[in-house]
Amino acid sequence: MRVSLVISALLLAQIAYATNNTLEDKILDGNNQPFISPRGAKATLEDLGLDTVPPGKNTPVRVVPWSTMPGEISQMAYVGDRLFFATVKGKIWEYTTQGKRIKPEFLDIRVQRPAFSLNAVFSGKGLRGFAFHPDFANNGLLYTMHLELNSGEKTTHGEIDAPAQYVLGEWQLDHTGKKSPTFRSVLRVGYRATNHTGGQIGFNPVAKLNDADYGMLYAGFGDGGDDCSWSDTCLDQFGYGQNFSTIQSSIIRINPLRQGNLPYTIPADNPFLKSHDPENKIADEIFAKGFRNPSTLMFDQETGQLFVGDISQNTIEEINLVENGRNYGWGLQEGTWLFTDLTDSDNKLRYIPLGDGSDVTARTATYAGKDRNGKPITYKNINRLNDGFTSPVVQFSHRQNGGIAAIVTGSVYRGNSVPELKGLFLFANLSRDKIYYAHQNELSNNEIPAPVFELNLLNEKGLPSSLASIVMGNHPPPKGLESHQAENRTNIRFGQDSIGNIYFVSKYNNVIYRLQSP
Repeated sequence: MRVSLVISALLLAQIAYATNNTLEDKILDGNNQPFISPRGAKATLEDLGLDTVPPGKNTPVRVVPWSTMPGEISQMAYVGDRLFFATVKGKIWEYTTQGKRIKPEFLDIRVQRPAFSLNAVFSGKGLRGFAFHPDFANNGLLYTMHLELNSGEKTTHGEIDAPAQYVLGEWQLDHTGKKSPTFRSVLRVGYRATNHTGGQIGFNPVAKLNDADYGMLYAGFGDGGDDCSWSDTCLDQFGYGQNFSTIQSSIIRINPLRQGNLPYTIPADNPFLKSHDPENKIADEIFAKGFRNPSTLMFDQETGQLFVGDISQNTIEEINLVENGRNYGWGLQEGTWLFTDLTDSDNKLRYIPLGDGSDVTARTATYAGKDRNGKPITYKNINRLNDGFTSPVVQFSHRQNGGIAAIVTGSVYRGNSVPELKGLFLFANLSRDKIYYAHQNELSNNEIPAPVFELNLLNEKGLPSSLASIVMGNHPPPKGLESHQAENRTNIRFGQDSIGNIYFVSKYNNVIYRLQSP
């Protein structure tokens, strides 16, 4: 057990996002020769789609304050027309469709769970996410992901003796309000460090009763972080990235309902059940593998596609389209780049050719490097079509977009408030006050990340404005915020209602915004 867990976490709390690394000098093959683009010159970041994100051609949209939150946002959810926003401190609030917060709070986890903790790196503390069971109207079940320290309860996954448990819990709520909510642990994941941990959770909104995905809960778990999180020489400190025996660094999918003595069950179509894993070396809960810090997730309200924002180490931010059985590469890759030497990670990051000659003329690359233990290893004749990993559907580089970055997923806009946005996938860089978009029809797991554009914004009065100007302007943050909230950045998180209207909340001022037509 690491006694210094909480202390070291608090010392690192001011570091809220991934750091920076240069890519220009790494567009080299295994012989340290420049890759050549199809146009006949040395390949550049622009050739590879990793230059500065350009302004979009979208009709500018207005950003309008809709309501406020009494604390730092964790996640948004809905039940029919009912809208709910949760705070990191463990309170879930219901709002009317006009933005009025209904008092008292819908649920206060901190009161119900004495071991609930805010004593960790802020990116891993408190309430991490929540979701209503699709049959909530009848069964009254709500699920949460939150941190508990020294709970005294048994860890079911991960580090058995770790003091930090990320708890996926089930709440039985009484629709009449006459009975107090009851709680049941579904699973508890032990972590030795608390900065890449349990994140947001959700159910597929498109799945209907009797569909295979109906009632299946998705949850993201990161690699634990710790000292390697900000290192230029090491990564994936605990080795979870490609360790299929553990649910860390994974998106899991389970049926969270109790079945007899089982606290939850594994869906029959999960990819690593015994029929696909005869020696049972892979955790059955895993739906997809290879994530560093998949802290945000959202479903497309029309297609049911699941998008995850995986915050990178130092170089490439990723949006992943998560599909059954895929491996997204963390521990060996970041975006479309390979860590050839795991003992000198940032200095030995090299490009992986697509494999068809459309990005660079080379169809494959061979790299000599080192594994986690410093032993020589050779990656021979690799490309993105044969390496066994799935590239992000969207990526952007740190250096070309403000130097410091951390990605936040949104979803495909399906609402009616801004017809101009329909079919655009929205996401953000929480470190640099940008909202980006990509076209939904270009988001597929074909190993070719989609082009990215910056969303053009108007303020409430309809004047062209930056996100920073709209949210922060010349006004200091409100009193009483956590120190990291008061940093000079908007630090937003997305949510959506049942018909696909997009909301976002800034941690700078705890204001909930909606997007509207000009």
